[in-house]
Amino acid sequence: MSTLDGQHITDAALLAELRAALRAGPADEQVVQAAKAALSLRTLDEELELMSLISDTILDSLAGVRGGPRILVFSGGGVSVELESVEGELVGQIVPPTQATVLAESADGERLSTQTDELGCFAIALPGVGPVRLRMGGERGRLVTEWARFD
Repeated sequence: MSTLDGQHITDAALLAELRAALRAGPADEQVVQAAKAALSLRTLDEELELMSLISDTILDSLAGVRGGPRILVFSGGGVSVELESVEGELVGQIVPPTQATVLAESADGERLSTQTDELGCFAIALPGVGPVRLRMGGERGRLVTEWARFD
């Protein structure tokens, strides 16, 4: 067999070069972590109940209701979550009251978490910029809100 530059190469040498080219090198740690994270999401829809946005005072203001803070209400899984954005924080309450871990997640992957008190109330800093969703886990199961913008 001949190479592109006219040199002859034996079959054994060609096979050795092909083996070397196909041999996997060390994996980049960031790629490994991203692959593990993606794999962990494969059953996410089965594990979480999606809470739908049922009220947003910004939408109400477009319909003629004026004034007051922005309040969003999500509902699903037999509970609702009432949220208000106050000076870079989300202040909220799970109704009926339940103790839970609340995780605020930005679209760029930043995550912050907190615990509710005995009344189901919590306050958590807004992570990053852009859309945010909340994940909640506790006595009432695992819930996740739709994405919403608070900036």
